[in-house]
Parts: sequence; structure tokens; C-alpha cells
Amino acid sequence: MITAAGRLVHIDKIPKVFIADTNPPSKIDEINSIVQFYNANGLFILSSPQTLTIYQGDGKNTHVTLHGSETIYDIAKKINDAIAFSLGQSVYTDNAANFCTISDGTENTSESVYKKVPVYSEPTYNADGTVKESSVLIGYKTYATMLVRSAIPGAGGELHFSGDEELLQALGLNTIQQSSESEFTVTVYDAHTGNMVASPQQVSGNVIQGAITDNIDVKFNPLANISVSWNENTKSYNFSQISEPYTTIVHIANNETVLQVGANEQEDLTIRLGNMSASALGLDGILVVSRELASRAITRLDAAITKVSKQRAMLGAYQNRLEHTVTNLTTASTNTTAAESRIRDADMSKEMLNFTRLQILMQSGTSMLAQANQLPQTVIGLIRG
Repeated sequence: MITAAGRLVHIDKIPKVFIADTNPPSKIDEINSIVQFYNANGLFILSSPQTLTIYQGDGKNTHVTLHGSETIYDIAKKINDAIAFSLGQSVYTDNAANFCTISDGTENTSESVYKKVPVYSEPTYNADGTVKESSVLIGYKTYATMLVRSAIPGAGGELHFSGDEELLQALGLNTIQQSSESEFTVTVYDAHTGNMVASPQQVSGNVIQGAITDNIDVKFNPLANISVSWNENTKSYNFSQISEPYTTIVHIANNETVLQVGANEQEDLTIRLGNMSASALGLDGILVVSRELASRAITRLDAAITKVSKQRAMLGAYQNRLEHTVTNLTTASTNTTAAESRIRDADMSKEMLNFTRLQILMQSGTSMLAQANQLPQTVIGLIRG
């Protein structure tokens, strides 16, 4: 359940004399005495500071700067503190000093190597061949393993290192224990009524997919219901189940948009827009610092592309439906306006006909009245004459 990375450190050069019973070796073991930190041309690769980047499987990362004057124990402490505090794994355990250690030979792993090979001086001889000075113990060649541990189970707790190629080769980090996902039994309840929404199901990892609806995934703490403790006998972090179940409350908000597209009840269109952020697509913790991670990233990217393509297809369907609705509403509006105009607006040809008829009648009446007025005047003129 842990990811451990280590290397076999060969301290072939002895800068100073060690005390014979020193265990572990003295902190005078500077890395400039370790043959792996010299390249093929014999140049010390840390003659200038080098930066090592540590990536955690959940996407977090931190940096460690290494100097040539440091000891291998200084480097181990820097890596330990980076994992414990910069990556935040110290919150999961009460022992934050063992994320990176130098093996003392008691670790419960076959790759853990610790041994000290005594190195003696060459004897000196007199001219007659007798021993002038016998061999004496001047130090040790020390072989040890740097062990890097994670207190977070599963892929989210894996540790990956990135930096200068020669530095990575010198550290020789290799995975000696593969990570494995924790198995959880998850039951989903309605927080308001207490009714069971989804029956107990086995979940590998800390993501529940489709338990509530097909469109909702729930991500919880990878150490839910798990305690982490340091085992001094096995030199490893032990994971154990907590008796009390882990409970988390998820508030679900309906972000559907309902558009009224018709004149009658239930003539509407429901638009559902999914969360297409990097975290929702599972891309926030993606890493490509190794071939295995890059291969794993391809699968996650393909799944994200599929989700985005489905969302785009739904948006296209919504657009087509709305365009069709707009076209129908435009036609209905045009027909309604035409009908209203037919009812309300005047028929110009008919009104002109009525106007002309009334004008003729008015002119005829005026003419007849004028003629009627002239007749009495004629009669009066005849009388007068």
C-alpha cells in the first residue's frame, strides 16, 4: 500500500577515518565521496547546485535543491521534509521523520542493503622483507539504500522524481514496492430523509462513479477511515482501518436551465451543461514525468476528450432545437401579425370605392340642390317680367 523508491549507494571513496563501531556511518559521508555522483568524465555533477522536483500522484509537486557540500544524510532529510511538509503528508501520521531514510539493514524489504566493509592500510616492509608497519583499519566502504516512502495509499500517493538526467542516474531511484488502491465499502444516503440512495458497493480508490447519478462522481479523502502509523520493526508505515465509519456530506445543486419554447404548459427545453474543468475531467493531477505515467495519461486524456465531445454534441443538439423553435415561432408570429393586420387595418381599395361613391353622391346632391334653388328664382323673374 506504499510506494517506496530507493537506490544502492556505494560510498567507495573514504575522505576521513571512521570509528570502527559507528552504525549508521558518520555524517561526514559527503556526496563528493560517492562515486555515483561523478560522471563518465570524472566531473562532479553537483559542482553547482541542482534542483530535484518531486511530484505526487495527486498533482502536487515540490522542489529540492542539492549542493555538493552536503552529505547523503542531508539529502535524505531534504527529501523527507519536502514530502512531509511541502507535499503535506505529515498530517496523516505522527511520525514525519521517516519519509526518506538511509537503510540500517533492518527494513523489511529485500532491496534494503546496509553493510560496512572494513578498509585497511597497506603494510610497509623493511629492506629485509620484514613487516615495518602492519595493516591498520582506516575506514569502511559503506553500502546503503536510500528509502523513500509515501503515507498516502494508491496512485494519489505515488512519488515521482524529475531533474537533471545525470543527477537522477546518480540517485538511481527505483520502485521497490508498487502502490495499490484501497478498497472501500460505500453506502449513499439522502442527508435530509436518511433513505438509502445507493446500496453498499465496493469501490477501489477514492472516487465513487455513478452512485448518485450517471453525471456525478464523488471524490473523497484517500485516507478515509484509515489511520497511518510508523512500525519501527518493519521500518514502514502501516495502514489500519478505523472502527468508526467515515462520513462526508455532498451538497448537490441542480444547474439545469429550463427554457419555455412554446405557448402551452410543458412546451419547454431543458439544457444541462456539464462541468468541463480540468479537475472534473480528471486532468488536474495528470503527470507525464515517466513512460508509465505518460501512458496512463493518454487513457485519461482519451476519456476527457470523449466527455468533452459528448458535451459538444449535446450543445449542438440544443442549438439545433432552439433554431428550429425560433424558426417556428417566427413563422407563427408572422402569421399572427398578418391576421391581426387583416382584422385591424383598412381595405384601401374598398375604402376608396366607398369614398368615391360618397363623393359622387355628395356632388350629385349639391348639384340637385343648386338646381332646386334656381327654379323659384326663374319663376319670380317671369312674374316680374
